[in-house]
Amino acid sequence: MKKLTELARLVSQLEELTSACKKCGACQSVCPIFEQTGMEKDFARGKIAVLDGVMEQVVSNSGAVLQRLDNCLLCGSCQTVCPNRVESLRIFFSAKKILADYKGLSPAKKFLFRQILAKPYVFNSVLSIGSLMQGLVLKKQGAAPGTRAPRFPASLILEGRHVPPLAQVPFHKQKTAESLKSGLPGENSSRDTKRALFFTGCLIDKIFPDIAKTSVEVLKARGFTPVILEDECCCGIPALSSGDHEAFTQMVRHNLAQMSKLRFDILVTACATCAFTIKKAWPMMWDKADSDYEKIEAVANKTADITQLLGGALVNKKTVSNQNAVPVTYHDPCHLKKSLGVSEEPRALINANPDCRLVEMATPDACCGMGGGFGVTHLQMSAAIGASKLQSILDTGSKIVATTCPACMIQIAGLLSKAGHKDISVCHVIELYAKAAPFDVV
Repeated sequence: MKKLTELARLVSQLEELTSACKKCGACQSVCPIFEQTGMEKDFARGKIAVLDGVMEQVVSNSGAVLQRLDNCLLCGSCQTVCPNRVESLRIFFSAKKILADYKGLSPAKKFLFRQILAKPYVFNSVLSIGSLMQGLVLKKQGAAPGTRAPRFPASLILEGRHVPPLAQVPFHKQKTAESLKSGLPGENSSRDTKRALFFTGCLIDKIFPDIAKTSVEVLKARGFTPVILEDECCCGIPALSSGDHEAFTQMVRHNLAQMSKLRFDILVTACATCAFTIKKAWPMMWDKADSDYEKIEAVANKTADITQLLGGALVNKKTVSNQNAVPVTYHDPCHLKKSLGVSEEPRALINANPDCRLVEMATPDACCGMGGGFGVTHLQMSAAIGASKLQSILDTGSKIVATTCPACMIQIAGLLSKAGHKDISVCHVIELYAKAAPFDVV
């Protein structure tokens, strides 16, 4: 009965949200999927149209509705340009939850979200085994530094895609992480420093641990006392994007319980998607009547992307590049610029390094095509969208591509490697900024 009441509440809420769409079509001009297909059903207006009379559509045509919703990167481009401020991301998240509640999730998704991602010990163990076994399916030959090529091009998962390998030692197992788990100030920390809870995120922890290590070092250098969760769980975006609200709730509550053990002034992450999820998606998709809502809102208000935190004071600061500075181009992650409005700060951090010369690419905020799980379930479409981003990068003549999203890093590094551009590297903005030491204390 409780589930039916919740379903009715969601349906009523969704119908109110969809009524704000006036079918003007402004979203058509910015949708990366529509750019590839040219089909009405693939951009926000078409997706919202199919949700008219939500319950009738769910009952009579649930398969078609789900197919339309799944063919979406959740990049937020449509929401950014909508003159009527339609909350398209909230609409799509809510619709997927309704469909999952009515139609049910596949056993594979249920197992992945509820038994692996929602349980840090299990997830960490599975990925530890994966890091040992990845050589069976990935090889260095033919790939750019920092990436691997598939041993079997016909692989159902990779289909020829080049990817960065899993780290041999994830960040949470490194000495740097162990020293931060107590939540106590370090020996050289002042009581006056701000305590920054560094939320690592799955991809940075398992694939790019050096980004986490560098982030912590920079936070210390800028006058913060960093701490990390003893047992961090996924932020929940994969489950939320698939409509599994039960797993999403499980992940959020786990992290809240961990956070309650620490005192911190700000939550900072080097993952643009984690920043969006915690700051925007957690409060957006949580029932305000729930006892944990106030805690979620408090955490959301404390959350910032690391470039937002460190780059704000540098935005208007004049910088001069060295004569032999390396050309660097910057890719705006969708969740960072479109959902959080952060774009100048990461550029300011790049410009703070005199050995870097920022070269803007055409449409730097165009989606790279990864979209988290979309890049796995819609590999060909993801690659087609990525091809445009790849050309924009090449046109700048840059030797480094910087961004602030690990998923975007995976996509861009893979595209460059597969196309044979082994002389162009991909890195996180914080890694370039770290080389600009010494820093001013915040």
